[in-house]
Amino acid sequence: MAPAAAVWIGECPTVAPTAGVLDTVSAPDGTARHLLASDTALPGCDQRQLPVNATTLRAGRLIARPLAEGLAPGFALSYEGAASELAQAEVIPRDATVPDDSPRILGNTLFGEIALQTFGIDGRASGSVSADALTLACRAGQTSGGALLRLHERPLPQGTRAAIRLRYTASAPFPLGLSDTRRLSAEDPHLLGTLDPGQPTVTLPLPPEGIDTNRLRAISLLCPPHAATLGITELSIVPIPGPAPASGRATWIWQPEGWRQADSAAFAAFAAAAIDTLFVTVPVDPERAQVVDADQLAVFVARATKAGIAVWAVAGDARAVLPSERHHFKRMARAYADYNRTAPDGAALAGIQYDIEPYLNRGYALDATPWLDAYADTIRELRAAADLPIDLALPFFWATAKTSRGPLLDAIAADADSITVMAYRTDPAQIRTLAQPFLEWGSRARRRVRIALEAGPIADTRVQHHAPATQGQLAIIIGERHGTLLEFTEPVAAAGLRSFAPTHTGATPGSAISFIHRRHEMLDRTSQLEHGWRSWPAFSGVALHEFFSPPPAP
Repeated sequence: MAPAAAVWIGECPTVAPTAGVLDTVSAPDGTARHLLASDTALPGCDQRQLPVNATTLRAGRLIARPLAEGLAPGFALSYEGAASELAQAEVIPRDATVPDDSPRILGNTLFGEIALQTFGIDGRASGSVSADALTLACRAGQTSGGALLRLHERPLPQGTRAAIRLRYTASAPFPLGLSDTRRLSAEDPHLLGTLDPGQPTVTLPLPPEGIDTNRLRAISLLCPPHAATLGITELSIVPIPGPAPASGRATWIWQPEGWRQADSAAFAAFAAAAIDTLFVTVPVDPERAQVVDADQLAVFVARATKAGIAVWAVAGDARAVLPSERHHFKRMARAYADYNRTAPDGAALAGIQYDIEPYLNRGYALDATPWLDAYADTIRELRAAADLPIDLALPFFWATAKTSRGPLLDAIAADADSITVMAYRTDPAQIRTLAQPFLEWGSRARRRVRIALEAGPIADTRVQHHAPATQGQLAIIIGERHGTLLEFTEPVAAAGLRSFAPTHTGATPGSAISFIHRRHEMLDRTSQLEHGWRSWPAFSGVALHEFFSPPPAP
């Protein structure tokens, strides 16, 4: 006998006439899955009967089964701006951690991971470490003493040489040594150099032999024989700048009126910001498959070329990966190629950038693989249609994305001449962390990599954290194919439900993502990052998104 108050929740291929639709997600091939709620059974569905009153069910959404299974310890829901609906939230597992074997991020501080241990039989060394500084004091003595700075063992990234960089003040020379796992066990550090007084900064290249730099475990600081102090305010492993590859800065002009009306003041602004690449929206007549205002475009491109600026057409849409939509973008690609064939000298487009974001489609979060397959297939078809270089605008979270055939970056390597990574953060350590996997890949794949920063309006994000509870307003069901996240109007507890209750709320300000109203800071940060990234063979510059768009007043 059915419970007096019960509701059927089912994942179904079609919508039952008497059921309420909680969620619908689609795949690139056009098939859809529906999350339904009904007071009667749902034939042909992966369904579950819950002994709860149907009137308490506020919302529901399908989520990937691996994600659902990983939410058991707790999770957070992230809402952007004024969003408050369950369907609008990003679901974030509590244990979303970086693998311990991921490469070390070059340029980021080591202070946060250091465990400081002083040594010496007479205890003449004392020290401390914080998030942004390290101090060491030594009493006079003839016995060995100093500090051992233990590090997490992480491999160095491939594609560039590295060095240890320090900013410090010292009252006497302090020898500095390195230990890998073997040398740490043998208490036999490799002497790298000396921190001499009167020299505020030093960069010590990591040795090519004598120590396994992929298994660094500790930095040793040795006390001099007389009393001395050492203060370190910067300690990081940085890339060694090599012959600087050709790199400049890029920006976008999204509205065609922007390039049509570009005057001397606009080109002066481009020059002041060191812009050498423009990605511009170039309208195409869909019926004739021809560039609109081709003559005006030729005038603009010729002027840009004379100013040392390459002009790329930019195109894209989240739905471009759908087979039914691809032909529109292939026609655009052919239109750009046709324009170039008849363009005057110096007025040809440099290439096409595709800003295609399939993750904005509702079904992507449920199963990303078919969408990534469709993306790789789309780029392959566009490459065949376009007789022009191709750049791809990619989100930072695609560094580890996988198609059914392997890593996405490898799947697109043959069809992309370069990529632009949307590493939209303002903290330099975070930006380096997001950018480095792509720079490593580009160095291996011999593809140019541009890193993009944001200056447009970004809403603050509200983050609501939830923990397992005997009853709660959020609950998870694990189905045969997918998981289901349900939201109720009141706390519920029922067999077959994993319930969760809110614990606390946090926030991420939009200023952590965008440099809006802080353009001077953006340029300063860009210069700082460029200095380190120029050591990567793949690095081709920084792109400034919305840098020239007038933002709303703060």
